[in-house]
Amino acid sequence: MNSSQSSVQEENASSAMQAPRRRKTTSNEDRERVVTAYENGATAATISEMFNLKKPTVHGIIKKYQNQWQIEAKKRGGNRSKLLSQQAVNDVRNWIDEDCTVTLKALAEKVFEQHGVRVSSTTIAREIKGFNYSLKMVKLLPERRNTPTTVEERKHYATQFYEIARGIPDNGLIYLDEVGFNVSMRTLKGRSQRGTPATITVPQLRTRNISIICAMHRYGVLLYTTHTRSVNRERFIQFIEELKQTLRSKNINSSYFIMDNVAFHKTPAPVEEFCEAKQSFK
Repeated sequence: MNSSQSSVQEENASSAMQAPRRRKTTSNEDRERVVTAYENGATAATISEMFNLKKPTVHGIIKKYQNQWQIEAKKRGGNRSKLLSQQAVNDVRNWIDEDCTVTLKALAEKVFEQHGVRVSSTTIAREIKGFNYSLKMVKLLPERRNTPTTVEERKHYATQFYEIARGIPDNGLIYLDEVGFNVSMRTLKGRSQRGTPATITVPQLRTRNISIICAMHRYGVLLYTTHTRSVNRERFIQFIEELKQTLRSKNINSSYFIMDNVAFHKTPAPVEEFCEAKQSFK
């Protein structure tokens, strides 16, 4: 072995001996050596050089020995007990079921009030993750939609509808409604320089509105009409007259109309038209 190779090996060995330890617990043997050297009068800096340890590590070992008379290192890892009991976790789930918009901060405050445990929002979020819940858009339900009275009325309507449907032909159950559309043929996007708006001069900003009246049964559309204005009583009566002719042409002699609660549906003139249609179909 020549001199150059031996010098390289010495440098590698020296660098390996001087390499600082990272993420490694100091062994109890090294701790005992540090304490022994300290009791023999060595300083922390000297001990650090002797055993190739960082000065903060040496200071920590000496300080722990001075305050607690303890040399051995504490055990790391192991199972940590949960801050929240099972009852507290169940309460968190119940509070979310009662109000899905409740915040993590509010849940943490409820836990402290009910169980006397102070936890962070992160802890609450970790528990909620175990519920298999996700954050989504809130769907608003009117308060009166599912009251006992409303449910009973809905049940009565469904029963009545079923009885009516049993007494007429399949093609005689007719749904009648109106719908409005706003038609705009303008381009909504354009190009311009950065920091400047994209503008265009137009003759007028009004758009065209289209209203449609439509009648259909289970087999398809029976009749529909389009209007450039909103539907009123006169247009609705005219549609009924055209619908009577369509029903006669299709040999639908018995029919039942289902509509919403628009005001002009219940005025005398449309009701008379429906009564005449009923008499003519018999």
